[in-house]
Amino acid sequence: MSQDPEQPLKLSRKIYRMHIALVRRVNDTHIFASQALQVLQDAKTGNLSVSRKDGRDKRYDVPSVKKGKFAKRKPHEVKNIYSRFLDRELYENFIVSAISQLESFMFEALRLILVAYPHKLKINVKGLEIERTVSLDALLGKHNLNDVLAEIIESRIISISYANPKTYLQFIGKLAEIDVEDKAFEDYLEIKATRDLLIHNSGISNAIYCAKSGAKARAEVGQLIPIDQGYFDHCVATIKRISGIVSRDVAKAFPEKTDDIVPRERDALAAEEQKETGQGV
Repeated sequence: MSQDPEQPLKLSRKIYRMHIALVRRVNDTHIFASQALQVLQDAKTGNLSVSRKDGRDKRYDVPSVKKGKFAKRKPHEVKNIYSRFLDRELYENFIVSAISQLESFMFEALRLILVAYPHKLKINVKGLEIERTVSLDALLGKHNLNDVLAEIIESRIISISYANPKTYLQFIGKLAEIDVEDKAFEDYLEIKATRDLLIHNSGISNAIYCAKSGAKARAEVGQLIPIDQGYFDHCVATIKRISGIVSRDVAKAFPEKTDDIVPRERDALAAEEQKETGQGV
């Protein structure tokens, strides 16, 4: 299975555009969060009409299998909802979403590299189980080797995604020649572990979190993991830093010829980056 000779010339540009798109998306999330928090604060302090003036229950339409369902809340109960989201829950939801976006970016970058350089499918790291043979199911019914390759790559990415985060970072670093020793990746491991707590353990620290986070752990076993605006800002900055490292190192490992980028496109790329980062390429 030979690589498309033109694919490597497009690889770094594709991943760079993915990087800018991710940065824009998490920037959008941060902008929205800032605006939403102000609206919630105004509602909590009574600057918006969100409850009955007589203090009785107000009806709120809510989804249900049967139509016409609603829930009732008193004014103080509605304000408690605002407080929960202002203090913590809004940040929790955005952090979970942002980490998923970063992981999608990294695995799509990995997919593009494997398509361009299929011989890298032979790469492995300690602790990662990979299948080195091709099953009959993967071969039968395929029209060409590219279809077989696509299925093998998809299977490999799925197996990597279920590995320990530290292990799959080492794998991605080795395969894509990315500097995963940068401290931003240590922060990512802690953020990823925090995300797992939010989804699977109601935000309560456990031994798994402490083991994954190492020296970066922010809570002892049994404690509620701290979540606030400062931590949310830290998560956004870390995600942007990591996607930038991936884009930068892929460009170094798989460089394009300068002549292959027309001036108009180069200017467009610079404008995109400047808009999101305040810097040009």
